[in-house]
Amino acid sequence: MITIYPKVQPDFNNLQKQNKIAPSKPDTKRLANFKLINPPDYVLFAGNGKGKKTEASFDEVFDRAIRDYCKPELFTEKVTNGDKELTPAEVILNRVRNATEYEEGRFEHSLTVAKKAQELAPAHNVSPEKALLAGVIHDYAKGMSNEELLQYALLNELKVTKDEITVPSKLHAPVGAHKAGEDFGITDEEILRAVRTHSLGSEDPENKPLSDLDKIIIIADNVDPWKDRKKKEKGKENIEGSLITETYKKTKDLDKVMLDYFRCKIVKALDSSKQIRQQYIDNYNYLANKANSNSGTSAS
Repeated sequence: MITIYPKVQPDFNNLQKQNKIAPSKPDTKRLANFKLINPPDYVLFAGNGKGKKTEASFDEVFDRAIRDYCKPELFTEKVTNGDKELTPAEVILNRVRNATEYEEGRFEHSLTVAKKAQELAPAHNVSPEKALLAGVIHDYAKGMSNEELLQYALLNELKVTKDEITVPSKLHAPVGAHKAGEDFGITDEEILRAVRTHSLGSEDPENKPLSDLDKIIIIADNVDPWKDRKKKEKGKENIEGSLITETYKKTKDLDKVMLDYFRCKIVKALDSSKQIRQQYIDNYNYLANKANSNSGTSAS
């Protein structure tokens, strides 16, 4: 693991002028029509018996997540909408919306991922509050340019992988985790790690394998119908999403879902003659060895 690509040097003056890196403040000019938004309420894994609707609403679970895992005093100071003081939930959602507005549907995608993660969590003994909060913030840095991501990583001395340096857009995961932690006072490592690993998987699966929360966020991120539409616009198919849905319906086993997911990533790279990300290989090998060990067979 490396810390950051040494040739990239931040322009501190430019960063300060553009306010691209510093923790963002809510855009109060755009809060007039802002309110809590419930994501589309569709059933993803219809009839599987485990993706059941939770009793608590999105808003209730989100409020509990903020109470338990955020520090509102760090980001709600004097934030108002006219005469009304915004709730911590409204402030977080507004910041996420502003961070994701660069692409139509990206904000709604974040909410849909959060809702789906919340729904899947109880079947796997994962906290719905952690799952929902991780889903809301998982693309918090997605709107930053490659240069901004590299500069942020260097400025904050983030530990990043070779794959993330090779494809700087992948830095949106570790940068988003760090930035959300700073902006919203999130210190829970499980939540931040779920954001950190949602793009490439674990950086060190042998010693830090994906948790069930990590896997749930990857699943929820890839099966959103919005991703189907975005890929079809580019003449592509959301193969990962289809495969994940099929495997989950059949097995309800998160490890088997992830094994198929990383296999899909590797095969797609081979089919298109693209470089295979080492993290995909490492995560696949770890899960394959684990599956072989559990079944009493040896890996070839």
